[in-house]
Parts: sequence; C-alpha cells; structure tokens
Amino acid sequence: MKYKPNVEEVIERFEAFWNRDKLDRIPIRIRIPTGNLQAHESYLEAHRELRSEQEEKWEDIVLDPEKYFNYWEQQLRVSIELADDTIPTASPDLGPALMGGMMGADISFKNGTSWSEHPLTDWGNVGEYAFNPSNRWVTKIVEMTKYFIEQSEGLFAVGLPNLTGPADILASLRGPTQVCLDLYENPDALKELSERCAAAQISAFNTLFATLPQYFGGTCELYMYWTPGRAYWLSCDLSLVLSPALYRQHFREFDQVIVDFLDTCWMHVHSGGAFMVNEFLQLEGLKGVQIVNDTPAGPDIKALVPVFQEIQKRHCLILRKYSIDEVKSILPELEPAGLFVDTQCDSLRSAQESLEEWSKFTKSL
Repeated sequence: MKYKPNVEEVIERFEAFWNRDKLDRIPIRIRIPTGNLQAHESYLEAHRELRSEQEEKWEDIVLDPEKYFNYWEQQLRVSIELADDTIPTASPDLGPALMGGMMGADISFKNGTSWSEHPLTDWGNVGEYAFNPSNRWVTKIVEMTKYFIEQSEGLFAVGLPNLTGPADILASLRGPTQVCLDLYENPDALKELSERCAAAQISAFNTLFATLPQYFGGTCELYMYWTPGRAYWLSCDLSLVLSPALYRQHFREFDQVIVDFLDTCWMHVHSGGAFMVNEFLQLEGLKGVQIVNDTPAGPDIKALVPVFQEIQKRHCLILRKYSIDEVKSILPELEPAGLFVDTQCDSLRSAQESLEEWSKFTKSL
C-alpha cells in the first residue's frame, strides 16, 4: 500500500488489538489538519492549485466522484510519512442521511454533512420505505465506490460509507422527536419500521461488500481502522434521548440483528451517551466500543474511567478525540491490551514527535 509503507506492521497491531493482545505498543491513530501548511510543507507547497480545491465545502464536492476522490487523495497523501496505525482509506461517504436516502428519503447536503427530510409522516405510507437496488442513492454509492476502487489501486484502501444503525435510520425517516412520541403512541408501527431499517441496512451491507475488496482479510471504513472479516461499526445516537429501559424494550433486538450479521462489529458511542454503555455491552458478539470525546457536552475522561474499565472486562476499547496527554493521565487504570487510541495533533511534525514519545511511553506497559 503506497500511502502506508508499514501497512503489514499496522495490520499486525490491529489483529493484536482485536484479539485483546499487546505487541510492541498500544496502537494509535493520529489525525493532522491536512489543510495546514505545517502539516506537510513540501507537498502542499508544490500543489497550491489543489489546496484551493481542498478548501471547497464538503457538500460542494461530495456528489462529484472525481472531486471527492481528489479530496481524499490529498488528505491521505499528507500523512505518508507518519508511521502511526492509520489505515489510509478513502470512503465515498455521503454522510449519516445516506441510509434514509437508500430507503426513499430525500437528502440535503449542508454544513459539512447530510440531512434527511424526515418524510414518513403518515404510517399508512410505511410500505414505501425499503431498500431498493434501483434507488438513486443506492446507485450513486455503488458507482462512487467502484470509481474509488478503480482510481485507488495500490495507493490506499477504499472503505464503507456511514451506514449508522437501525434506530438512527428510523430517526432519519420519522424524525427523532416523533420517534420519542411513537414509543408511546405507535409502538407496533415503530417496531415494523425498525424491522425495515435493519433489513435495509443488511441489504446495503450485502451490496457494498459485493463491491468492495477485502484488505488483508478485513474491512476498512471512514474511521480508517482495520477490522477482520466482513466488519463494520454500529451507531445508536438516538439512544442519547432514551432511557436504558426504552432502548432495551424497543431497539436492542434490531442492533443485535446487525451484530449477528457481521463477522466483527463494534459500537460508536458519544461520551454524553456513556450511560447507555452497559446496555450496548449486552449485545451478544459485540467486539468493542468506541467512546468519542464530547466534552463539555459529556463527562471528562477521568469521570469515565469506570465505564472504560467495564468495557475492557470483555471488549475492546477505542478512545477517540481525547488528547494524548488526557489518555496518558488514565493509562495506569486501563489495560493496554485491547486498547486503541484515535487522537489528533496540529501538524505532521508534532504528530511524529508525539508518536515517538507514545511508543516509548507505552512499550513498557
């Protein structure tokens, strides 16, 4: 893989991580601001014309395969010299509204993401919303995936887009506020729609897995991790406005359908929703949990140590968007095996220095 010269070493660390083993150090991904001249002076100085394209808004390029591929290529190339545990991956991601779109909703692109128009206002029309291979968004994501594969061969991986999870797909069709009302007013109809959303997500997986190659026997995706087999992550951001009992009663069974379908599945959780972690840990076969730093909207890292420890009893733990110093402050209370850190630095030089320090710091743990 041209954009990751040490890719075999990185895959070995990911395999150890998912097996909850430890090799030479705790694996780490370090993101850098690719539009910053300090990130990679020689490359960006030589490609000033590309920088102007990179500064275009995401929503202005996301539907153009050539522009979107170039956007990814620029970002990934900047990090070639960084020997962290990123798997450089271009994902033809259309944002969190994609699955709702593939079920028949309209999608709008603004503010750097995608939005669903919440079209299902009449339960009598629920039959109109299902996965359809001829749907414009299904066709679009398959075409873009194939284009990315053709253009990227030998440079970097191509990954799955954001496919969220059954409850979040349901919320894109119905609207999160209305879903909360439906829990009490229309529970049977809500269950039927949840079944449709889980089935649609599996159809989307099957469609994209049939298109994407595996890399070293595993799957790559927009977080730029590597996961063994036909794998992906699952989100239930709707759970932020639910009680554990409501999640257990109405949504857990559909998340379980997705976990059962995949060879390897982990859960994406915002720190503000960490109160739901114990419910997610009851999903049989779930491999790990990613906690995303939402401070100040969520607890700080030290307050979450008991949650991290509970996860690590039987699952892998991914810490995302916490600074290296924050992670170091709690490392003595965590198990190094089965821990992955997804962090950030302000330049390539800073990232290289941090990686060297991290390797020395965690080698003896």
